[in-house]
Amino acid sequence: METFETSEELIKECIRDLYLDPRSLILKWSKITNQTSQVRLAYPGQHLASVITGIKGTGTAARGDDLSDGSEVKSCSRADQLSECLDCGAKVLPWQRKCPICGSTNINIKTDSHWIFSIKSEDELNFLLNEVPRIILILFDRESIESETIRLRAWAIDPKHPYVKAFFEEYFYNNYMKKIAEGEKNPAPCNLHPLKYDF
Repeated sequence: METFETSEELIKECIRDLYLDPRSLILKWSKITNQTSQVRLAYPGQHLASVITGIKGTGTAARGDDLSDGSEVKSCSRADQLSECLDCGAKVLPWQRKCPICGSTNINIKTDSHWIFSIKSEDELNFLLNEVPRIILILFDRESIESETIRLRAWAIDPKHPYVKAFFEEYFYNNYMKKIAEGEKNPAPCNLHPLKYDF
């Protein structure tokens, strides 16, 4: 395992450089181009996990260990999700306060982004539950839908904990494998929703 010295100041600098500044620029361009303002977080999430833990990555771009101690990193953002007009069904960008199609302010603010785990074999399940030392979950969201302030939270979970094992085994054996047995070619991955019961 390769480590480095980290600090609260380094964490703040990482958040500023990789999340806040790019988000501000994407938001600016979203207002000009009317394209999504959502920042994809997978790779910056790995940088942030390294800075939080002081453990270097492995440079595999999510095709191997995310951190050099074998930790798995998952990120999601509820801060800039695409919303939906409840009157006409049109998509509404997070900075829009009314529907761009019908003008309605009856907007369903989406907050369902979640962490996704792709477990497609018993070997992958066993590796996650027995070889991965921890799973680091990173969430960007807002305290409320009215707030413009983005907050970042991070958790570490132990895949060997009985409840965590039960959660992933339940998904694999009673969801994924059941759907495969029923002939479904590509069942949905395991979804862990922040702040819901399973989490």
